[in-house]
Amino acid sequence: MFKLKKEFSIFISAMLALSLTSCNIDYSNKKEKSDHMVQAAAKMFAEKKLPEAVALLKEAVALNPENGKIDQLLGDVYYSENDFESAQKSYDQAVAKKLDDAELHNSLGVLAMKKGEAQIAIQHFMNATQKDPKLVAPNIHMGDMALAAKQLPVAMGFYKKALAADPQNPQALTRIKQIEHAVENPLPTNDEKVIL
Repeated sequence: MFKLKKEFSIFISAMLALSLTSCNIDYSNKKEKSDHMVQAAAKMFAEKKLPEAVALLKEAVALNPENGKIDQLLGDVYYSENDFESAQKSYDQAVAKKLDDAELHNSLGVLAMKKGEAQIAIQHFMNATQKDPKLVAPNIHMGDMALAAKQLPVAMGFYKKALAADPQNPQALTRIKQIEHAVENPLPTNDEKVIL
């Protein structure tokens, strides 16, 4: 059943690719066609049609090999499929194409965090916030890492930076409330006796 479903999915993506080449849109160059395919792939990605998105993005890369943003999106799709090796390869290709933006560094940080490479993750998150101080996600991720390490003041600082960029960010607001609650109601340590 799964194999049939996957083959059908690949068939559909091939048909979509053919329809893009045969529809009435007159592509004056490969870049325009590639851009159209990336838009279609982004929509498929949002709809969780991951194999179709991968197929279109691979074709878009072939048409416009200099565009690192395509590799970045392909890496994001692979990451959502839990194919971390392919995600890393795609992100590395984006970097090799001189793509050096905040979103890419955030994606590389998330992948490094997933692989347990905390220092590399922090480096990418810091690069992301330097390139785009309004990008909230890197501060949330660094706050989460500090929170997991029980470094509450450090975590609070990152969540406050996230709120500076987006004052209504629900993740930052929730985590700050959790930290405030933990500070006001500390759990007893092993040395303290619990009185019943």
